[in-house]
Amino acid sequence: MKLRQKFAMILAAATVSSTIPVTTHALAGGADVIKTSMTTKAGYNSYGYHQDHLGDLYPQQNRAINIGIKNHTDRYPKYVNQLPAVVDITGKDIAFDERLFPETKKDLTDLPDWIVEDNGEGQYGDDKNDDNNSYTLQYNTIFETKAIQENNPEYRKNIIPLNDYEYHYAMPDKSQYNDRAYASKLTESSEGATSGDESDPRDLLYPHRIYTIDNEGNYTSFVSIEYAGNSFKKYLSKLDAVSDDDYDMDVYLFGLATKDINNDKDTIDDNEMIFLNLLKDPNGTSDNTAGLNRTKLIINNELPKIFGKYGDVIGDLEYYNYFDDDAKSIGTRLYVKEYTLYRDQYGDDKSLEMLLFQRVSPGNNFAERLFVPLAFRVTGAKPSVKVGDEFGLFTINWDIPLYSNTTVNDSFVDINLDSLGYMSTDGKGRLGSFKIEENINFIFNGNFVTTNDPEEDFEKYSAGGRTYHITLSDKDVLFDDILKTGDRYWDVAPKYNDAGELEDEGELGKLANYIKFTGGLRGFEDYIQVELLGIEDNELVIRIIDESILAPIVRKYEGGLQFTNLPFEVDKRDELNIGNLAITIEEVDDIRFVEKDGKVDKVSFNSANSIEETFNIAKISADNFIIGLESKVDLVAGRQKNEKDTVTIRLNELVGGTVDLRDVIYFNLDNGYVANKSLDDIQFEFEHFRPIRNDDNRIFEAEDDFGDEIDASEREGMEYILDLDRLYEAALDNGFIEDEEDLDWHSMLSSITFDLEIAASSRSEIGNINLEAESDNFLDGDITLLAGSVKNPFTIAMEPIRLDLGVKDQIVGEIVIKETAPEMLEDNTEIIIGIEGQHIIDANIKCDSTSDIDASIKTTDAGLLLITIKNESDDIPGEIIIDDLEFDIWAGTPQGKYDLFLSGSALDDTNDTYEEMLEAADEDNYDIKNEMVEYISDSDHTVNIREREYLTVGTELIAPQTIKTIVDFRNKSATVNGIHVHLTSEPYIVPSTWTSMIGVRDIATCFGVPSTHIAAYHDENDVMTVTIANGKMGEEGATIITVRDKSKILIVNGTPVIMAEPLTIGDDDRAYAPIRPIAEALGLEVTWDALSQRATFVN
Repeated sequence: MKLRQKFAMILAAATVSSTIPVTTHALAGGADVIKTSMTTKAGYNSYGYHQDHLGDLYPQQNRAINIGIKNHTDRYPKYVNQLPAVVDITGKDIAFDERLFPETKKDLTDLPDWIVEDNGEGQYGDDKNDDNNSYTLQYNTIFETKAIQENNPEYRKNIIPLNDYEYHYAMPDKSQYNDRAYASKLTESSEGATSGDESDPRDLLYPHRIYTIDNEGNYTSFVSIEYAGNSFKKYLSKLDAVSDDDYDMDVYLFGLATKDINNDKDTIDDNEMIFLNLLKDPNGTSDNTAGLNRTKLIINNELPKIFGKYGDVIGDLEYYNYFDDDAKSIGTRLYVKEYTLYRDQYGDDKSLEMLLFQRVSPGNNFAERLFVPLAFRVTGAKPSVKVGDEFGLFTINWDIPLYSNTTVNDSFVDINLDSLGYMSTDGKGRLGSFKIEENINFIFNGNFVTTNDPEEDFEKYSAGGRTYHITLSDKDVLFDDILKTGDRYWDVAPKYNDAGELEDEGELGKLANYIKFTGGLRGFEDYIQVELLGIEDNELVIRIIDESILAPIVRKYEGGLQFTNLPFEVDKRDELNIGNLAITIEEVDDIRFVEKDGKVDKVSFNSANSIEETFNIAKISADNFIIGLESKVDLVAGRQKNEKDTVTIRLNELVGGTVDLRDVIYFNLDNGYVANKSLDDIQFEFEHFRPIRNDDNRIFEAEDDFGDEIDASEREGMEYILDLDRLYEAALDNGFIEDEEDLDWHSMLSSITFDLEIAASSRSEIGNINLEAESDNFLDGDITLLAGSVKNPFTIAMEPIRLDLGVKDQIVGEIVIKETAPEMLEDNTEIIIGIEGQHIIDANIKCDSTSDIDASIKTTDAGLLLITIKNESDDIPGEIIIDDLEFDIWAGTPQGKYDLFLSGSALDDTNDTYEEMLEAADEDNYDIKNEMVEYISDSDHTVNIREREYLTVGTELIAPQTIKTIVDFRNKSATVNGIHVHLTSEPYIVPSTWTSMIGVRDIATCFGVPSTHIAAYHDENDVMTVTIANGKMGEEGATIITVRDKSKILIVNGTPVIMAEPLTIGDDDRAYAPIRPIAEALGLEVTWDALSQRATFVN
């Protein structure tokens, strides 16, 4: 009997015995999933739980990856007597390889010579020089931080050596994106030492989540009773229990065992911590060690066994799960079993079965999520898992992608130049900026601490995160003496209470002057730390740590860090060479802090073999007055109200006295426009002076009059002027300087920055936004700077359509609108589609089934299509398909080609709603039943997109020379160049080989072969042969195809081609043949969409 069948019987019995209705949608409200990405780099495609020797099974950093499931509705399962619940986990493009589930069992002996057993009393000899690999059970000991006291014989004798055989053991969960960081908040400093001297040694050594794996690869998760409590996981809650007995859950006792690193019994190796299952001595022997009055404990060398019932041990916690104010630990901790992941024992490496022993609580508390670490190997481009209940008792089906982009990433982060810096040959100027950006949410996940000793914080208490070694190519350009080891983004981290309310704003450190956050990290700055681990000459080592997984608001999107204007100095009297200064940024791991002679300062490391990027960070120029940008914008076309972004312009006079105040600077923005509501609000910032406002000084102004209400279309292409002479006058008026020779004037010119708001309308081209600057103060005169980029909110794909004159109810065409990112089509926005001179009578609309996007469609009295977005997409881009457009073309309709127009508030947020357009058109004397297409096509009224010659009307026009045929095997239909065609027989798919079959007579309809060129005849044995002639025999390019009934051999111009299925006579007496080989023989390209079961053929 398969395991799932056994579980089915358990659940069936629970259902029959229950008189309470069973919930059918416990988790159907949705799941917030911690998503990640895979890497296709050689040797980096496996993720596992643990390995005895690092690197044996997978790279060190590739730990198992958690899916975090948030319950939105009721407890799952709703009632206690429905436990255990069975949940299926099925993988796609991954394999749950057996080798990634190694058994947690091994020989823990090879005892040191200085431990000798004597009537249960440990005696110690003097030989402490033997190397050994033994583990020692730390039982009834006193811990101070991570060191075992060695000066107290009373406790020394209670270190119990292990007997000489193999033991099953548990290990701390160190999987990626788990809830360990949240569990660390249980006490002041558990599992990660969040505040130095107040560390709780029991929690440092006894984690709140551990696991075991049996000899069949089945993974079992345990959580401490503290973490299972009502303030966190809420597993111990008796809510909805029929009686206390129904929910008196089993508890398990574990004790810490460690290797003795150097035979001195006073240090513990963090990487060699395991946990042994302990039971009460069946003989009832009492143990009064250290004043404890409890039953003596014995080691269970088998799989974990139950210690007792929670209700029975709750009164004895001080004997088994206790520490006092003096940090005395009894050496044991109680846990409850959370779930077991069962590998399929019949060879299916695509599925797991989870036996859930606890009920998942609803709510927004991060700790209440169910965290399930998965170990797997990536086998395809889009790894994902499907989680659901096969038996229908609990409906919790959804697909969880394990990737954040539509393609598999080569690395976990992207490192790119953001803006190029400029330096003079004598070292004046600034470095450019670069970004380190996530390809995976929470890739920098970890813990950090901020005390008054940052170097100790870095070495002892910070955990996780990612570390990068940064090197400048010129050894004469130094980071030293400006930055120093111990600098960080937060000197004092902000503090939040349990309700997520800010109690202490914290204190920013020196690195905050050089770091900005982008994308999904914006708004989560309080949870991000950047630490400067080491600095030496032209090198520095930084670590990025992200605790945003603890934020009360779930972070949905990837983000990044922008490093801007890192300080430097030049360590030589000679000038720098004109050219480029490069920077190399490499991810490193195996971080070690040493007394001296580290690779950089006092830190040593190894390459992580994951990502290394080198690019130019500054241009060394002979120009003494330079312009640059400190930030770029990433804009979405048409999002002008809410998607404005700011670009910071920087001007630097590198050598005093080189700027001529008479030479103004002309600015022009290409492919975007300045979106400041008023130029008066622009402020000019200086390093050592108060800002100067633009307002009445008119330092920066439009060449033409700039009104506050000016339309975006009028701003596009507008030229602006920066008048340095007016800046000088403003500096005089403010008392900053006395005259042009004043050194303070050069100090002001040495660093000027000001911000411009940039936006892009739907008229903007997809691509770069460039800022063009022109002045005689620049050595090259004209300078072009990359200010950012514009992307579409969605793409539109459509094929031109043809209609015949005088034919009613013609149904043709397909328009596909696909978002470029989630939530681009916002709730309650509209898409308006119209064709000049024609009325659309009807159309169908379909939305994809995975993104949650939803839309409605209706035809207006003016013959336009009005699509309303009812629900925006979530997590992945949505797709809307409008097809089967219906027209009524009368005989007098002029023949010709007609343009399609698309408008609406979904296209551009400055567009009115359709109802508002109707009112405006009526006021402008448009015929709102016949001239609305003309209204929306006028750029003075709306922002719109025009698809030229979308519709062709008339039968006498030349037919298209290309063929695009789509055969829909699900709906048994076909279109040729967007027009539905009649098929004489229904196409189908052979399930055993997934071969798509089509009626031979329909080849003429689908592929443009004249029907007279397809013939069938029977030989003397009554075996049918089909011949297809494309062209005349003997002519160049002609193709002759023959195939016999029940034969898999297709003869193409005399050459045999083997088909997956033979020519077949169906039950309807029609001949069917595999469609792909015939299409390819006729010169068509074939693509297949497995999701929609559509084949597309293009010649």
